[in-house]
Amino acid sequence: MNLNSIVEWSVFLAVLAGVLVYVWQRNKKRKNRTLAPLKEFAAECSTEIADNDAWENTLIGLGKNEENTLFFIRRTPGGETREKIKLTEVSGCRIIKSESHVNIKKENVTVIDRICLNFSFMDHRPELLLEFYNNDYDCLTLRGELQLAQKWAALVSTQLSARWDWKVPVRVRESHNEPIPRPVAKVIVYPKARRFKLPLGKVRSA
Repeated sequence: MNLNSIVEWSVFLAVLAGVLVYVWQRNKKRKNRTLAPLKEFAAECSTEIADNDAWENTLIGLGKNEENTLFFIRRTPGGETREKIKLTEVSGCRIIKSESHVNIKKENVTVIDRICLNFSFMDHRPELLLEFYNNDYDCLTLRGELQLAQKWAALVSTQLSARWDWKVPVRVRESHNEPIPRPVAKVIVYPKARRFKLPLGKVRSA
């Protein structure tokens, strides 16, 4: 290999390394911007976010310093929902998956309408829903929302099992076509909005 070839390869590798570093930094900044509302929400409780996921205008995370607190933010055309759940007060968690059947080209097709995590509490307060998917305003094609619901249901189960020495009956299962209770989360309702996805951001005043 002559000197010119060595120089050309060196330049090529330097450019490639620069591109990879740029892409990595851009993706990191994008992720930080996406998770910013969740981090701010956790900071209000003097904690940081450890495990987290983000999808379709939805954020969920587990407190780092306060591992028994779950933080959830979801933005829809109707407003923004924020929930802080102390897992020490939770008695059970289960997946609720609502389905319907439609005929497409004379073929019966099962369509998932909604996916939620349902939390029940030790003090028998009303059950709480965290909505992971709703085909009324989310993408019609699932993008891993069911797997995410299963992941977080299992994570909650692990947290509950680790909290007490005795076994707590934790329900982590899927309920098909089960009536979904009315959410009790605080929802900030905006004026009637067009049906389009809104970027995550701070809550706007009504």
